[in-house]
Parts: sequence; C-alpha cells; structure tokens
Amino acid sequence: MRIGIYSGTFDPIHEGHVLFAQVSAEQFGLDKILLIPEAEPRQKTDITAIDHRMRMSELATVSNPSDIQVVGFEDLPQHTIHGVISRVYNTYPEDEYFLLMGSDVFRNIGKWGSREDEDGSVNDIAGSVGFIVGINSLSELAELEEIARQLSLTAQFVEPPLMPMSSSKIRKKLATSQLAHGLHDDVARYIDFEKLYRG
Repeated sequence: MRIGIYSGTFDPIHEGHVLFAQVSAEQFGLDKILLIPEAEPRQKTDITAIDHRMRMSELATVSNPSDIQVVGFEDLPQHTIHGVISRVYNTYPEDEYFLLMGSDVFRNIGKWGSREDEDGSVNDIAGSVGFIVGINSLSELAELEEIARQLSLTAQFVEPPLMPMSSSKIRKKLATSQLAHGLHDDVARYIDFEKLYRG
C-alpha cells in the first residue's frame, strides 16, 4: 500500500487540512492516510488538550471519501522524524510512505535534526519516503522545487482548490465569538459544546 503520514497540531483541524489529505490521496494514489495529532508540539504554547484535538480530527474525517485514519501515538508525545516513521513502519512494514506537509514546514526541512530534541535529519530518510507538499500559490512552486533538488528529495506538490486557511486565525475568531469559516459542522458544534478557544 501507499501510506500518507500527516502529522501536525490540528488545533483545530479545518477543512483545508482535510481537503489537502483528500486531494493528495486522489492525485498520488494513496491507499490510506494516517492523520496523527501531535500530543505535545514543540515550540508551541497553549495547545488544546490532545483528547479534544483527536476527537475533532475524527469528526472532521469520518465522512470523507478518502481513507483517512486518525491515529494517536500516546507514548510518543513529541513527534520526531524517526519516531513517527518507525511507529508507522511497525504497523505497515511492507508499504511505501509519503510525508504530507504544508509549504511552511517544507521550507525548513533542511534544518530537521539540528536541535537536541530531534532524532535525525531529513537526509536520514530521504531515500525511504516521498514528500507531498501543499502549496498556497503557484508563485512559491519554483522555490520549493529548488529546495527538493538541493536536498535530493522526491517531492510532489498539491495546490488544493481552497483559499489558504489557518488554525491560528480560526482560534482568534473563536476567541472573540466571531464566526469562523472553514470548520466541519460537527467540529464547530463540538467546539461550541466543549467551550473551546474562548477568550
């Protein structure tokens, strides 16, 4: 099988996240996408509890036509390159893997492994995984292709047919009781019921 690995904070998950996963699956023939909310994202503060982010991710993807499976690695609170890939490999040892990410993450991919709390660099996995990168506009494509070329990465690019969305902008709107577009109806109801993101 061709397995997509989509790890992130998803605080909250929005329709842009789900659409990127769905378009990636359709465009590149992925059989399954593992959507993995990170329990304790590094360099981020005031993160919503992982159980809420897991539930919102499940609500956002349950009716999606692509095979998106929400997975929690409770014993791997901070996601590192080798930690996540090793965990997936243990479950699907004979498959092809593709890391899904936004262009902002891909721009910094050459720095992976440069901090003490990381367990490897992108060079360690360059030959064993492919990269599927969601871009915001075609104007950034040449820059991203050059990064892939310099790092000898197999990268494919997706421009979802939606305006770029941001979890941080959604949180700011919810904190001031504004209507936040881009949320699945069930996720919006869950946020309201649990009183999440209120100022």
